[in-house]
Amino acid sequence: MEEKEIVQQTPAEAPAKEVKKSTKWKKIVGAILTVILFVILTLCVVVVVRVKSSKKPFLFGYATFFVVSGSMEPTIKVGEVILVEKVSSPDELKKGDIITFRGKGGVIDGKIVTHRIISEGVVDGQIVTCGDANHNIADTPITYDDVIGKYAKTSAFLTTVYAVFTSKYGFLFIVVIPLLILLVVQIANFRKACRMDKDGKLPEEKTEEEIKEQAIKEKEEELKRKAVEEYLASKKRIEMAEREKKNKRK
Repeated sequence: MEEKEIVQQTPAEAPAKEVKKSTKWKKIVGAILTVILFVILTLCVVVVVRVKSSKKPFLFGYATFFVVSGSMEPTIKVGEVILVEKVSSPDELKKGDIITFRGKGGVIDGKIVTHRIISEGVVDGQIVTCGDANHNIADTPITYDDVIGKYAKTSAFLTTVYAVFTSKYGFLFIVVIPLLILLVVQIANFRKACRMDKDGKLPEEKTEEEIKEQAIKEKEEELKRKAVEEYLASKKRIEMAEREKKNKRK
């Protein structure tokens, strides 16, 4: 039979290993929470900035818009965030398409509008549009240059994020509270770092052997410091004695 070596843990080593394991998991969980909070904050900021942006830069061929009127109900409702796809030529526009454009004339003059095309696409350089809820009352005709893009779909996810982020308590729960959590975590990490020794270990993470070694090192450093101080003091006394001799000779 093969003899197996039995390794016994001392009472000091067992708790030390448990503390190390606990500390490791705390670090992992803390890092994951930090990443999640950072991603959530970044996503929310990006969504709100893109929805509120007046220039509406296209990202991966799409732009986002927040619907403020009910002219396209029930197809598109007030408060929804829609994705608008970039178009590259007038041939991509046809009757029945919903487009986002810069309005001309009347109450929509100069505004960003999302309505349905009721003409046969671009006819004689013009596009005629109308809101689904406007009972076939046509808007002032626009040109292809006024078109920003073609409606792709309504994003339920972006609508929810935008609604929560811009609500009274949403900003508190999504921005303020996560920032406070991050602040508390950073303060805890700072206090922990202050307690660490030169090797980056906390007092409770050290084994009995390491504590003894540290005590010996500290004692040695203390003896070295005292030796240096005594040497400097004796040197100073010698220098003073030599000065006194010189003064007496004079």
